[in-house]
Amino acid sequence: NGFSSSDPPAPGPIRLRVTLDLTSRQISLLTRHASDYVAGGMTETSRDESQSVWTPLRLPLFRNRLIASIISNTGSWMQDTAGTWLMTALTSSPLLIALMQTAASLPVLLFGLPAGATADILDRRRLLLFWASWMLVAAIALSILTLSGMIGIGSLLLLTFLLSAGNAMNGPTWQAIVPELVPRKELPEAIALNSAAFNIARAVGPAAGGLIVAAVTLNYTPRPS
Repeated sequence: NGFSSSDPPAPGPIRLRVTLDLTSRQISLLTRHASDYVAGGMTETSRDESQSVWTPLRLPLFRNRLIASIISNTGSWMQDTAGTWLMTALTSSPLLIALMQTAASLPVLLFGLPAGATADILDRRRLLLFWASWMLVAAIALSILTLSGMIGIGSLLLLTFLLSAGNAMNGPTWQAIVPELVPRKELPEAIALNSAAFNIARAVGPAAGGLIVAAVTLNYTPRPS
């Protein structure tokens, strides 16, 4: 009437056959998963190889942003070169000349964290418009004072600080809009192009600024403050 706990265990050949059957099933599943993984990897590799680093440039918004970034960063480096030269024309004090670099770099230290927070919290379009307007007003004021010969040591340091503050607050927002302009699969190429554009501006800007300063300031004598 059924099996009791005192029944002898199943014979050895039956247990062995069950074990071999389970093992063959596991091997079959592992082989199937491995094949799917390899096929998927080959598909991904083929897709990556067919995707060029220039692919994001086919998108008008990203392309226009990249061109604007090159022009803006080149202008910033040119202004930095011209501002330092102007300080040397206003004073021979090593301290005051060194303060130009302080005025240009200190805003990054002071406003880097708040800039990143505002880029995540507030509307990025309005932030870009506000800080671009901020830098435009500061640049116009610096140009008027310089061309009129009314620029002084204090005003040059202050306007350089304001320009750099606008750039420091604008930078994180400017970088954060890249993922919104390109598909996710093209994001690595977009970031690479963005870095290349910055390095191009960093190489061209100071050289162009030096050439322009040498060309247009031969007869310029600023009014001492």
